[in-house]
Amino acid sequence: MYKTKPLTIFVVAAFFVTAMAISLMASTYTVCSANPGCMHKKMSMTAPSGAPDKKVSELVQLPDYLPGRGTLYVDPNTLPVGP
Repeated sequence: MYKTKPLTIFVVAAFFVTAMAISLMASTYTVCSANPGCMHKKMSMTAPSGAPDKKVSELVQLPDYLPGRGTLYVDPNTLPVGP
């Protein structure tokens, strides 16, 4: 019966896993670079249009303006319940 050394099996397995990881990363990059929905969208620098959105500071205990974030608006129906 043919016997292989454990190191040989480990090296082959490591090579296979590395090749699969590189292939997955490359295909993900290709899909996301071709699809604008995958990329981060620019943040809106204007206040929301109205109806359901309210200032977070009116709904929970937060300041009106958060440095680095600005004034945050949310739909009150989507706020999580809890502490």
